[in-house]
Amino acid sequence: MENDKKLLVKMCRGKYNSFRAIRNVIQYITQNKENGDRCKYVGGTGVYYCDWKKAAIQMQRIQIYFNKNSGRRLYHMVVSFEDKNVDLYAVIDLADKITDDILKGFQCIYAMHGDTDNYHLHIVWNPVNYKTGMKWHTNKKEWAEVKRKIYDLAVKCKAI
Repeated sequence: MENDKKLLVKMCRGKYNSFRAIRNVIQYITQNKENGDRCKYVGGTGVYYCDWKKAAIQMQRIQIYFNKNSGRRLYHMVVSFEDKNVDLYAVIDLADKITDDILKGFQCIYAMHGDTDNYHLHIVWNPVNYKTGMKWHTNKKEWAEVKRKIYDLAVKCKAI
């Protein structure tokens, strides 16, 4: 990666092993604080992302349908931008490309937050592919490749 200080991609290490966890994380990323300054934009694919309760239920239904409703029930990734002056439309474009290209076939919700000293994306996804029923698995080498792809997409979208 050319200048990975401009972009930080990290996987959140929560257990996320219950429906309650799915609900709580989706609610957290999509809802504003009382001052209304956290969530700047919400999007996604494969779920009704405009309603966090419906989205959580839709993810749960896919897991039940494929009999994969135990163990890890959700993944949560944060993509942070070093520069607060980042083009917000480019960030949204990046989020769409991550969900469409890297997480294709997985129900995803993303939210752009601006409540810290930098903008960042929260991306959560159902580990069960809604087309194949296969679960998302990555080892360290594959995760490094995912991070590289995200960096390349960020450059392509002019988010960094």
